[in-house]
Amino acid sequence: MRDRVEDTTKEAAGFEGDERWELAQRIVSSRTFAKSRQLQAFLIYVTKQTIRGRLDEINEQTIGSQVLGRRPDYDPAEDNIVRVRARQLRQKIGQYFAGEGANEILILSMPTGSYVPIFEKRILEPAVMVVHGETVTDLLPRPNTGTAWLPWMLAGIFAVASLVLWFELRGSIGRSQLETPPQNVHQFWSQIFTKKGEDVLLVMGDSGFALWQDLTRRNLTLADYLRGAFRRPVEGGDLDVSEVASRRYTSLADVNFVTRLLPVSRSFGSHLKVRFARHIDIRDLKTGNIILLGSRRANPWVEIFEPHIHYAYGYDVEARRSFFRNAAPRPGEPGIFARNNNGASRGESYGLVALLPNMNASGKVLLVEGLNMEGTDAAGEFLLNAQTCQVLIQRLQHEIGFPGQFFEALLKLTPLEGSSANVQLVSVRRPSL
Repeated sequence: MRDRVEDTTKEAAGFEGDERWELAQRIVSSRTFAKSRQLQAFLIYVTKQTIRGRLDEINEQTIGSQVLGRRPDYDPAEDNIVRVRARQLRQKIGQYFAGEGANEILILSMPTGSYVPIFEKRILEPAVMVVHGETVTDLLPRPNTGTAWLPWMLAGIFAVASLVLWFELRGSIGRSQLETPPQNVHQFWSQIFTKKGEDVLLVMGDSGFALWQDLTRRNLTLADYLRGAFRRPVEGGDLDVSEVASRRYTSLADVNFVTRLLPVSRSFGSHLKVRFARHIDIRDLKTGNIILLGSRRANPWVEIFEPHIHYAYGYDVEARRSFFRNAAPRPGEPGIFARNNNGASRGESYGLVALLPNMNASGKVLLVEGLNMEGTDAAGEFLLNAQTCQVLIQRLQHEIGFPGQFFEALLKLTPLEGSSANVQLVSVRRPSL
């Protein structure tokens, strides 16, 4: 075995103070894992790589050779040792949290089909209370506790919205089973749903991650997201925004889009595999067709593909203003397409849709994003509405070719009094590939 459970003092020099590392150390030192040296080493290895942000090194081949003593060139198809140990590890982790770790605040899990550990706080969800008819405020600390109640209030809002939309989504699945999308919508989405029976990965944004950045006035990267430091308590002050960041909430726009897209996927005989941004890793973006919802402020995986597009998302922390930066303005085009309302929910805004190759050029990635939730919602609706989808198809056919061409399309939202925003197709471009 190349990788063993190393001395805690030696390892702590690199991960001191990281609650994920401390949890992993408690788990492997527990009675549950006392006689399972390989499972200890397995958990230590994947935890270390996760903390370091090296998720691409958490794979069957590497675990087999680095942890379980197999030769570097061994064939996982003939030797399933990693899958066997992973199954045993999941069982042991479950036993730990059901027994010795019953009072742990931080929970570790390893979803089936992945070797990347997921770390989440064990906290009471406000949505549970809503189901039983209680109000969210019953779970909140009273105002005299200082500003510590704010993250809980915001989390409660997300919980209620998510719960309501979950019921809508569940109902719409049944209602839409026999619906057939309009011909032009079907034509556009044939670029994503290319094979009957295939899985198309749809990644929903992490609203807690976006809200954390808003509250702390920070701009974080994909690397920051993978390290997960933003989910740890912030030192100084009584506003523990980590409570918001640790929860799994997505936006109304994302859920609405999934609801509308389900019948489209069924019309192709395809499977829409919906995942939360926190529950995928970089390998998921290397194969097959993928849909990423939201800007990188909520869905940091978008960052990987931004070098290829002209209209890349940006955020001015001081002004609290989001914008698309125009990398190569055409004659008469501005260098910045920004919201004009300084952070208010209503006002002129922009959305973007872009079709690009995936990381290995073996499939396609569709970006659907906006400068705010309304922008993302409008961008998704633009692709699912028969009239606006036809406008996009005709513009693509005229300027760059359709279908079969990668593209990006910038949309402008102009609010109308007493109704939803008017959406205009501003520009279509070929990505820089």
